[in-house]
Amino acid sequence: MILVIGVDCASSQESADRPKIETKQKADRPITTDGQARTKAGEAKNPNLLVAQPHPEAAQTDASEDARKRGQEASEYWVILGRRAKATDWLLVLFTGLLVAGNTLLWLTTRKAANAAKLSAEIAEKALIDLERAVVVLKEIHRGDLVKDPKTGEDYAMINVEIENGGSTRTRHLIVHVAFKVFPLGELTEGNLPVDFDYPDVDTGNEPASFVIGPKATNKLAPFGIPLGALERMGKEEARGYMWGWVEYDDIFAGTPRHRTEFCVWARKVTPPYSAARIEWAAYKHHNGMDEECPPERFRTTKGGVWIEPRRSRIPAT
Repeated sequence: MILVIGVDCASSQESADRPKIETKQKADRPITTDGQARTKAGEAKNPNLLVAQPHPEAAQTDASEDARKRGQEASEYWVILGRRAKATDWLLVLFTGLLVAGNTLLWLTTRKAANAAKLSAEIAEKALIDLERAVVVLKEIHRGDLVKDPKTGEDYAMINVEIENGGSTRTRHLIVHVAFKVFPLGELTEGNLPVDFDYPDVDTGNEPASFVIGPKATNKLAPFGIPLGALERMGKEEARGYMWGWVEYDDIFAGTPRHRTEFCVWARKVTPPYSAARIEWAAYKHHNGMDEECPPERFRTTKGGVWIEPRRSRIPAT
């Protein structure tokens, strides 16, 4: 008991000698926030605890990184025509436009080449047809034998007309007609056929027949006769003799039009003796041509050798 009392006394004495701590807060001390108070309280309890403080260099690095990211982001965007979009989007649009333009140009070029190839093929086909198809022309006119008409007893100099197929293929549905007439000079216009002369067919009493001429072949038509009296008037230049005609035919190629050849010649000179007269023929300045050179209204037949109705009028044979 004495020991305990002594300690208490000592403690009381030590407490009396310890200076008093003033607890009143000075007015000019800054007010401590709750967070600061807790921090300080933690520091007071654990003086070894380190509190992380922001480093100035680290803060500056973060700001630089943010600025770099913002600059990079700004460089990724373009403004065109008042619209802001990523550069990759504009590049994609540009690439798509170039691709469309390239494909369009390729299509136009291909189409042009295809059209050129088609045109070239058509030209080649037409050239082949023109080269290989049948082409019928008047080849020669021959003086034949002297024949006496049994009804009238008049002598006639027979004339043979020969036509030729100069093509490499045969004809189809060929029809030909030849006419001859002696015109007194008074019926001519300055020695020529009248301007309104339409080269009519002559009524021979026979219907022109359809036949075929092979490639590179000729055909002699039925002869016609010129009275010796007419030859004498022609030889004395009191009259002129004209021979005209036409040939209409198809070729063997599909899709081609009906062909027509027109011819007209006149007896430029008749040399006696008239029983064996020598006749020089010359091409007349009109009614000589082929196909498109012949007026459409002169065609007598259509494809397949069908006659165009109504038939044109014929003049009587002399």
